[in-house]
Amino acid sequence: MILTARFLGTIGVALLLWLGVAGGLLAQGAEPRRVALVIGNARYVQVPALGNAVNDARLIADRLEGLGFEVMFRTDLTRRGFLDTMTEFRETVDGADMGLFFFAGHGVQLRGTNYLLPTDVEPGNTDFLNAEAIDLDTVTRILNEGAQVSMVFLDACRNNPFEATRGSDPDTRGLARVAAQRNTLISFAAAPGEVALDRVAGSDFQNSPFTTALARHLGTPGDPISRTMIKVRRDVLDLTGGRQVPWENSSLVEELVLTKDPTAPPAETGALDAEFWDLIGESGSVDLLERFLERFPDSSFAPEAEARLRRARAARETAQAEPTEAELRAFYAEPVPPVILQRFWDCDSCPEMVEIEGSELIYGTPDTVVRAQYDERPALRLSVGQRPIAVAVTETSQGQFDAFVRDTGHDWPEACLITAGDDALPSMGSRKDVPQTRTFPSLRQLDDAKAMPTG
Repeated sequence: MILTARFLGTIGVALLLWLGVAGGLLAQGAEPRRVALVIGNARYVQVPALGNAVNDARLIADRLEGLGFEVMFRTDLTRRGFLDTMTEFRETVDGADMGLFFFAGHGVQLRGTNYLLPTDVEPGNTDFLNAEAIDLDTVTRILNEGAQVSMVFLDACRNNPFEATRGSDPDTRGLARVAAQRNTLISFAAAPGEVALDRVAGSDFQNSPFTTALARHLGTPGDPISRTMIKVRRDVLDLTGGRQVPWENSSLVEELVLTKDPTAPPAETGALDAEFWDLIGESGSVDLLERFLERFPDSSFAPEAEARLRRARAARETAQAEPTEAELRAFYAEPVPPVILQRFWDCDSCPEMVEIEGSELIYGTPDTVVRAQYDERPALRLSVGQRPIAVAVTETSQGQFDAFVRDTGHDWPEACLITAGDDALPSMGSRKDVPQTRTFPSLRQLDDAKAMPTG
C-alpha cells in the first residue's frame, strides 16, 4: 500500500527549528513552501493489480492539501508517464522549504537497490529493472537537490509481483534499507526485507494499515515527526496483529513539527526514548534494538538495550549455526507411515478426503534442496498427533474453494489475490498463456489462512 501525509505550515522564527533549516533564513511571517508528489499505481498490466493503492494515494493527497501542501496527484503511471512526472516534479520542488514524495503501488529491491514499479513493468525482467522501473535514489536525489527538508513515504513493499517468475530467489522481497541523505526522512510501510499488507482481512478499511495510521496521525498539532511515526507503528502493529512494523531512516537535524499547537507546551523530546522503548516491549528483535540504540545512544534504557541486543545476537547466531551430519540424518529420517482409517467425500462436489492417524511430516523445504521460497525455511519436523485427522487426497480446486467461501460465508483477504476476467478466478501467476478453469488448484498463502476467521 501506500502512505499519505499532510502538513500545515506556520510562520515565524520557530519554523527554522521545525524544518531544521541551517541557512537561507525565511523572513518572519513568510509562509513556508511545501510541495508534494503523490502517486498511486494500481492497474498493473502484467503483474498483480492492487486494490487499494489509488485509494491510499488519494487519502494522502487530500490530507496534504489540508496541511498546506502544493500537491501533484498522479495515478496508474507507465514508465514514460513516471519519468515525465518526475521531470515536472523536479521543476516544481526546486526552491521549496519542504518536499514530500508518497508512492502507493508495487516496489521491489534487487541487490540492495529499491525500485518503484510502473504499471507497464514486465514480469521476468528483474535483471533489467534499472530500465523497467524507477530507482528510489532518483526520487531522493530530486528531493534533496530541490528542497531544504525532504520526506519520503513508501507503502510499496507489499506482495512481490515477481515471485512467480523468480522461483526461490528472495532478493526482490520487500524493500531494502536506505541511508537517508541530509535533512531527509524515509519511511517504509514495513521493515527492510518484509512485505506490507494491502488491507486487513475482515475489516471495512479501504486503505492499507500503514496509510490508515499515517493519515490519522500526520500533522497532529504539536507532534514532532518522530512522535508521529511511533504512533503510526503502534497503530499498524495493532491493526496487523504484530505482523507488520513500519520503519524509517532519518537524517533530520532538528525536531520537525508539521503543525504547531499554540496552546500546548513544547514537546518533551526526552520522552521519545521511553515511547520507543515501550513500543519494543519484550521483543528480542535485533533490528529493533539496534534501531533504538542508533536513535537514543544516551538513553537511560541504553544499558538494558545493549544487554538484550547481545543476547538476541547470540540467540540468532545459535539458530543459524550449521547442523551436524548426525542431526541432519535424524531430522530427515523417513517419517513413520500413517495409519489410514477411511476415505470419504463430504458432498458430491467436495474433494476426496482420507483419515489418517499417527504420522510425521517435514513442513517446509529441507536444506538438501538448494532453492526454496523465502518462507519455506527452516524446515520443521511435525507430528500429526495421536488423534485422527482428515486431509484432502488432491489439491483443492478453485471451484471447490469458491464454493466453500460462498456456502460458509467465510471472509478471506481478497487483496492477496489476482482476478482474471469476469469469473474473478485467482490468478496462476504470470502465465497469461495458460487458460484458467475452476479445476485448477487454488493458490493460497499461509498469511491468508491465518487471517481467515474459523468461527
